[in-house]
Amino acid sequence: MTTFRNNMRAAAGLFIASLAVATPAAAQEAGTYNGTMKNGDTFQLTVTKATSGALEVTAGLFDFSVAIKCKSNSTTVGPVVGFTLSPPVVIADNKATISFNNGADDYVATKIEFSGSKASGDVTAAFAAFAAYTGHPTKAVYCPQVKEDFTAVLAKAVRGAAVPVPKLLFY
Repeated sequence: MTTFRNNMRAAAGLFIASLAVATPAAAQEAGTYNGTMKNGDTFQLTVTKATSGALEVTAGLFDFSVAIKCKSNSTTVGPVVGFTLSPPVVIADNKATISFNNGADDYVATKIEFSGSKASGDVTAAFAAFAAYTGHPTKAVYCPQVKEDFTAVLAKAVRGAAVPVPKLLFY
């Protein structure tokens, strides 16, 4: 009888352990992720649940407030870049890769890995700015940002669609 009880306890323990692994906390979650890059810059990503049931990144907002030095002169930029992704980027195997280019002067690329209510990865960006001038601008300079690691946490869970952020914001 003791052996039977011990076997049942062991089986119950395995069953409970398997439930813990299969809970939603083991996968990424929908909501707003707020994060900080290694250099102190901040960002936000919006993850929503598609009608198919898949989770996807639908929007982002990156605040590059730490001045980025442009090549060829002393110009610095510190833009805030907001974007909506259409179509959204589906999160597969808890990972997403985003490359955003507005076709004018902003480029942001990021690789993200989700784990429960946390996310981590890296971001690279590049911007164009008018060269120092007097009067009408005649050329632009390239302003690359070095690759920065980041971490983020889920700020709040959302249900349904998220409110998109504007495509571009500058200050």
